[in-house]
Amino acid sequence: MANAPTANEARGDSVVLGDLCPGWHTERTGGRLVARRLAKLSDYQLGHGCLGEITVSAVGELVILCDAHNLLAERVALAEAIVQVSERNSPWRS
Repeated sequence: MANAPTANEARGDSVVLGDLCPGWHTERTGGRLVARRLAKLSDYQLGHGCLGEITVSAVGELVILCDAHNLLAERVALAEAIVQVSERNSPWRS
C-alpha cells in the first residue's frame, strides 16, 4: 500500500530558487517540483505551446525548462505583436 502524503506534501512546500527561475513560483508537491508562472499568458501564447505550469523531479531539470519556456513565451509574444501590427496595417482590413 502506498504511503499517504504528509500534510506538507499534500499542501505543497514553497521552494525558493531565487533568480534561477524568474517569473515562476515553485513548490514541492508529492515528491515532485511544480513551477507555475506568475504572469498570465495570452491566448495566443497558450495556443502556440507556452506552458503555465511545469512538473519535474529535479531542480536542474526545472531550471532548464523554466528558462526554455521563458524564452519561448518571449518569442511567441513577439510573434503575436507582429501579427497585431500586420493586421492593423493591412490594406485588406475592413
